[in-house]
Amino acid sequence: MKTRKKLHTGWIGFIVLALVVSSFPWPGIAKANGKPSDIAGHWAERNMTAWLEKSRISGYPDGTLRPDAAITRAEWMRLVNGLFGYEGRSGTAFSDVRESDWYAADVSAAVQAGYMSGYKDGTMRPGNSLTREEAAVVLAKLGKLSDNAGAAARFADPISEWSRGAVGASAAAEWLYGYPDGTFGPTKPITRAEAVVMLDRMSASLQPATANLLDRAGVYGPANGTETIRGDAVISASGVTLRNTVVEGRLTIAESVGSGEIHLQGVTVKGELSILGGGENSVY
Repeated sequence: MKTRKKLHTGWIGFIVLALVVSSFPWPGIAKANGKPSDIAGHWAERNMTAWLEKSRISGYPDGTLRPDAAITRAEWMRLVNGLFGYEGRSGTAFSDVRESDWYAADVSAAVQAGYMSGYKDGTMRPGNSLTREEAAVVLAKLGKLSDNAGAAARFADPISEWSRGAVGASAAAEWLYGYPDGTFGPTKPITRAEAVVMLDRMSASLQPATANLLDRAGVYGPANGTETIRGDAVISASGVTLRNTVVEGRLTIAESVGSGEIHLQGVTVKGELSILGGGENSVY
């Protein structure tokens, strides 16, 4: 596998693929001052607060986050694309997705990545709510899980044959759970809170526990001397300078960096260096 980007100076080790968490603002949402008023005491408060603090989501102008509102297929694609750093073009082949729609590029990215597809009638139905079984299928695809229909037997309600293997696999991976009454509710729309928690669990499971995430622009590492990162490190934001640092694991420059600049100064990587993001000549 070859790198897609060029280094001005330095060296490139073996190439690996890493899961990277990046920023995601839901469409139409403006950043609100302080913590949204409607997540205090919510069952997903901890997860959603953590995502807010890392600017992965933001609240509405009225001071709410609306965690229990259903998430649409378009919003789900925006969330997943932001998490994985998937990018696409605005052009689409679906009759209900115009190039001018805010989600056109997200639909393109989702289809190219292979985790979403349209319907037989040539539509994507971006404004429809995403169901829990549809979310399970996407999680299984993203996590490359093998079908596990047997694990879906833990749920008391019937689950469609087309989603049963994915539901069981995602449940066995503990990326999603059922309800207290023992049901899964496969056709229920998933909420914004459920979407964040599901993806949070998945990313925590797939991301190496020792990884250090550099997800904001700035200078990392000491001006003098050397600092050691005992594990892996991931650079997921543009405008990061990493200096005077020894990375004992692997260092990944994620796709979410886009075409932004990354500077490595006096950096030694003992593991593998993977350059998935950055412009054609913007990794220095």
